[in-house]
Order: sequence, then structure tokens, then C-alpha cells
Amino acid sequence: MIKLYVTPINYFFIKFFTPLFGILMIIYVILIFVSYFIKEPLSGALSGKLVFNPENVFINDEIIDISRIEDIDLMIGSYDNQRIEYSSRSITPKIFNGTDNAITFYFTDGAKYSIHFQQEFSGHYLSIKPFVISLVKTNKISILRATTILKINDYDDIQEFKKEINKKELQV
Repeated sequence: MIKLYVTPINYFFIKFFTPLFGILMIIYVILIFVSYFIKEPLSGALSGKLVFNPENVFINDEIIDISRIEDIDLMIGSYDNQRIEYSSRSITPKIFNGTDNAITFYFTDGAKYSIHFQQEFSGHYLSIKPFVISLVKTNKISILRATTILKINDYDDIQEFKKEINKKELQV
């Protein structure tokens, strides 16, 4: 027969830490739930205007002619009121403010100009399409680069985009 000797457990720790741990877990679960209804705060101020035309770009009051642009990079991260579509255990806000977007212009003189902007809805970046088509027509960027910028991946969509590039403007 084996005799086991058990030392008495310090009941103070059990009586104190068990309810404290339970309360902290309840608060954590509530914070995770609430985070799905909170929009991430802006880390700056939205100011200025960015407008794309087939011949130029307006950045606030500055006009950038297409002839000065050699290449562009477009990084689309989020749009306003976009919800995170995956489950997360963090308590960070799960609704984006749409400011995780940037466009960088590379100029023919070697200069580089980057702008961060807010995208108001999911396909808002497609407003740059006429500008990108002008860049392709003036041989500033390739069709492959244009499809990458505009996130055109489907074969049929690429063929439609090529037809759109090759369209002749109506002469009046």
C-alpha cells in the first residue's frame, strides 16, 4: 500500500485569483465583441483632393501633366467602413477607415512623389482607369503593369481591357 502525502493548497490564491481571472476573461470577451462595431481612428487628418483625368492629375492645387510621369505604383489596402472578414481574437477595431492606400508617382526627371489617400468604397480605385489607359497609350507603362495596377486578373477581363485601350476616340 502506498501512502500519499498532500500539502495543503494556499486557499487565499484560489479564492482571490479565480474570480479575478474570471472577471478579466469576461471583460476580454466583451472587448472583442465590441471591437467588431468600432471603426479604427484616423492617425492624422484628411485634407486635400486627388483627381485623375486622362491627361493629368490634380493634387490639391497642383496639376501634374501625364508627360512628366514615367511610372506609378498603387497600393490598395482598405476602404471606408470595410469590415475584417476573418475572425480575430484581438481587441483592435474591426472596421477600417479606408486610409491604408497609397499612390507613388515616378517622374521622368527622377523625382518621386507619394500620397496616402482614403478610398470611400471598395471599387473606388477604379476611378484611376482612364488615367492608366492614357499611360498605356502614351507608352509610359505596359498593359501588364496596367492590369496589375487595376487588379484585372481574369483572362476575359484582360481582353476587354485591351479592347478598351485600342478604342479610337470619336472625332467631332
